[in-house]
Amino acid sequence: MLHRFQRTASISLFALPLCVALTGLAMSPAELLTKLDLSYPGLVAVGAAQEAGDTERALVELLAYLQRRTEPCWYVSSPLPPPQWDGRTDPAAEAVLRREYTFVGKTATLSQDLDWNANPLRDPEWPIELNRHGTWGRLIRAYNQTGNTAYADDFIRQLEDWCTDNPRPKGPRQARYTWRTLECGIRLSGSWPGCFFASIRSPRFTARTMATMLAALWQQADYLTTFHGGGNWLVTETAGLVTCGVLFPEFADSGRWLEMAFGRLEREIDQQVPPDGAQVELTPHYHSVTLRSFHAAVRIAEHNGVPVPPAVKDGIMRMVRYLAYVSKPDGRIPMFNDSDHGSVRGRLKPFATGLRPDIQFIATQGVRGKRPQLTSVAFPYAGQYIMRSGWDPDALYLAFDAGPYGLGHQHEDKLQIDVHAFGRSHILDPGRFTYARSPWRSYFVSTHSHSTVLVDNLGQERRRTPRETWVGTRPQSTLWATNDLFDLAVGVYEDGYGGRLDDVIHIRKVFFKRGEYWIVHDLLLGKDGYAGTHRVDVQFQFGAAGAQLGRGGKAVFSHNDDANLAVIPLSDRPMDISLREGEETPPRGWVAWSLHRASKEAATLAAISQRASLPIRIDTLLFPYRGNASPDVSMIRLPGDSTQESLLRISSPEWSDTYTCSHALTEGRSSGAAAGGLTWIRTNREGETIATAGTGSAPGRPAADLPEPERSPSPSIRIGDGAVHCRSREPGTLLVDYGFAEGGGFLFHAEAPVRSGPNRLVLQETRTGRGYVYRALLLDEDGSPVEETFGTFKVAQPVAFGFDDGRMHGWTGGELVEEGERGFLHAKRPPETAATYVAVSRLVSYVVQPDLTLRFRFRTSTTQAGDWFYCKAFLEDVEGRHWAAYFARSPSPKWCTVSVSRPDFRPDAKRKGDYPSKSPHPGVAIRRVGFILRKGKTDVAGATILDLDDIVWSIR
Repeated sequence: MLHRFQRTASISLFALPLCVALTGLAMSPAELLTKLDLSYPGLVAVGAAQEAGDTERALVELLAYLQRRTEPCWYVSSPLPPPQWDGRTDPAAEAVLRREYTFVGKTATLSQDLDWNANPLRDPEWPIELNRHGTWGRLIRAYNQTGNTAYADDFIRQLEDWCTDNPRPKGPRQARYTWRTLECGIRLSGSWPGCFFASIRSPRFTARTMATMLAALWQQADYLTTFHGGGNWLVTETAGLVTCGVLFPEFADSGRWLEMAFGRLEREIDQQVPPDGAQVELTPHYHSVTLRSFHAAVRIAEHNGVPVPPAVKDGIMRMVRYLAYVSKPDGRIPMFNDSDHGSVRGRLKPFATGLRPDIQFIATQGVRGKRPQLTSVAFPYAGQYIMRSGWDPDALYLAFDAGPYGLGHQHEDKLQIDVHAFGRSHILDPGRFTYARSPWRSYFVSTHSHSTVLVDNLGQERRRTPRETWVGTRPQSTLWATNDLFDLAVGVYEDGYGGRLDDVIHIRKVFFKRGEYWIVHDLLLGKDGYAGTHRVDVQFQFGAAGAQLGRGGKAVFSHNDDANLAVIPLSDRPMDISLREGEETPPRGWVAWSLHRASKEAATLAAISQRASLPIRIDTLLFPYRGNASPDVSMIRLPGDSTQESLLRISSPEWSDTYTCSHALTEGRSSGAAAGGLTWIRTNREGETIATAGTGSAPGRPAADLPEPERSPSPSIRIGDGAVHCRSREPGTLLVDYGFAEGGGFLFHAEAPVRSGPNRLVLQETRTGRGYVYRALLLDEDGSPVEETFGTFKVAQPVAFGFDDGRMHGWTGGELVEEGERGFLHAKRPPETAATYVAVSRLVSYVVQPDLTLRFRFRTSTTQAGDWFYCKAFLEDVEGRHWAAYFARSPSPKWCTVSVSRPDFRPDAKRKGDYPSKSPHPGVAIRRVGFILRKGKTDVAGATILDLDDIVWSIR
């Protein structure tokens, strides 16, 4: 709210005595002066006035110094003087004067007496945008362009009002929208320095205004040294800290800020940007946000001659390459996770000079640079695969998202695809639409809105998985093959669909015949031989409305004038195809192009449905074509087609393709991409073979005739604990293909150089308790086979956790702490008087046995127990029931050993009738185990701490 003195004419605003405390900031002008390094060149007069006790004169001298100062500098500064006002107005600035604001596509009018936490439209992004202060820049730009002092005066009023109403809180939780750390970083790296340097030489910008703004700048920078977020937030916050440190070296803390900030940037570029360049949130939009923040820090530093760590600049170029090569032919990003339909070219524009020629070509749409030689590309850490026919606007393009969940802004959309061809998006991720809690938000993040698979109308549940699995720390090992004629990518979703549906695995294989069509194989398998009957919906979200059924309801055709896509599914069992479009209750069939425009459009959602017993396989031909005439193309099953092998013929009047893709697990030569088991043969209308290709051969040539490897009776290759152990007499290479024992073919590939002696290759995509089939091939230095092994393995369930190896082993909610050579699990909440909880847990796949026993060591250095303190272990079964065993009712600062057995676990809910027994009976399936500590309400603030070690289950 506005200060009471601001109700009079604006001149009184600048006439207030400078010796009064700066409104709302809990910092007097005298205290502000103590934050300066008064020995800094140019501040002699300021220091003399301060030493003489004349604070008012010191601030006037400081303003005069800043008005004279030419470096360091912002990118633009205010004209001197602004033009004489001739009555012109600026429409955007006039709207701000009327308090009419449009954020995230929604307009509302606030009172002149601003409430900075106002949320008139019940969308949290609205007040967040208000507190980023971009509208202040509109006022200052309009003032400098027109000379209308009303704009400058309103900026100063709002600045004073914001500082009055929003004093620095003790922590981020105590300020709703005004002091979020992200907004502090955005203000410090953009709107605030922009306004400061655009106003500093204005006669409206007084010493009082300067002091108010400098005090708030210092407080926000200092705040960010104590509090920060993670992911893109942390990078944006740190860019703000760099900006403040670079632009205001007069602050005594500026050197410390820069040292801390550049250290953070080096660490975050390493942790958030893996070698493939895809930022760990795995959303191209927030990848761009994070790239912009890294670049903002580098740009302001280099603009003012401040050196930047080389690792940061190297990481930025990795991010630029990812953004360029993931882009669609129309220059836009795929809307994976929380993304909009944004332009890559605009985001690459700041990097257009000095870029590699291939990225220059992409950034300028071919105006500069050199056409990239690489078309299809894999981003193995992100698990994203881009298939494209070329770099022209009409090129065929498919993006396949088969990677991990991501650090933030995730959607339940694994194995979705995005298809663009002949200048149009045909199948796509529907975007994010809104962050407001609503059925719309739930829909756009759910599997129901994406081009992947539903099982019994249920979607994916990766949010239940351990957080440490959400980010890929190593390349995905699922298969990827590419050559001049085709691409093949494989992805797997095995985190379940809830309840018994956790036993269902979805495998998707995507084949691209370069420049012509795609075949999508969807396989649904049951774990451990499970063969239940389920309804499967293979969904394709079109980019526009109007798609229609054709060919007797057995295919779907988009309906556009310029370019279209045919979706032709095939299966050995009956299927139905349904089309949904623009439905609201519940939402189905929508595409949202932009969060900030709050726009969504009805678009056809096609679902290919089949109810059958597992395993289920549906093959779908995606055939793009120009114009609106239905293409004369077909796909049929050939004799021999089965669950173990797709044997198909794709035909047009001019050619016929015989296509085979194996889903079997059989012995045979392991050769990396050959594990895909794919062959493609094209004949012309006369039946002559004109081209062949396969994953076991180069395009157009048969596989090389290699000698058979030895079959040693005591092979030197074995598998144990999810790793391949190989003893070799000489250096060479080890190739391993593996897949689920239930079928689906060889889905994963790993390879590594071997040295003479023992070697160990960890297999990345294995799960505990899951059965696998593998084949491994040892090659010598010349590439000749030495030994081949074929067999099965199973990764045992871990039953003991000591934490001394520096690993969390899937536990979430805490962190690993080391004391000497020992490690333990540590969970902590900061001191509070309110009741607080800490919890750690781990996803498991156990079955309760009669003699179930859980042993562990614990300590609780919590000093304040409060009104109700307890520690408990819990088991969560697959039905969502919690069984709890309480083991402490008061803090125990020394390590204690505890053992609880099956009868100690009791129903942990008020509604005991929902539980079938007093204890979990043998045979109950457990999906999560964990520990919880509760500290009660206390008069004195106390931390909530739980340490755990040597956790051991007695299970079979």
